[in-house]
Amino acid sequence: MQRRDFLTKIGATAAVAMPFSTGLIESANANAQDCNGWIDVPNTNGKIQIKPLFHAGTADCSLFKLAANFPTRAHSHPQGEYSYIVQGSFSFASTVYTAGQYTYMEPGSSHPSGSAGSQGVVILVFVPAPVVY
Repeated sequence: MQRRDFLTKIGATAAVAMPFSTGLIESANANAQDCNGWIDVPNTNGKIQIKPLFHAGTADCSLFKLAANFPTRAHSHPQGEYSYIVQGSFSFASTVYTAGQYTYMEPGSSHPSGSAGSQGVVILVFVPAPVVY
């Protein structure tokens, strides 16, 4: 597994290629505060919620909300994953990412992950293809 700070991976000059525009990030911040539209993910006892933002072909962009110190089960990303931490902190392997950081999961990689700390986390996630469990 290789997980890197997304901005470091792409470099500042390539920022326009990010799947997250400034407007989308601002919208994600506003949507994270809105209590409407959150859906409980099955088999998580309400500890993981999702708020779909858009779907096009096989691509999805959603907000995920995880309860404090809650792990996710291992899964893979056939076409990669782009994430922006909206609120709180999130751990991938031994690295903790905090609000305002981008992360990138390379195509074909897999990982368990989870919220870190007592606040829980809200993450804006873009995947070009469905996640595999």
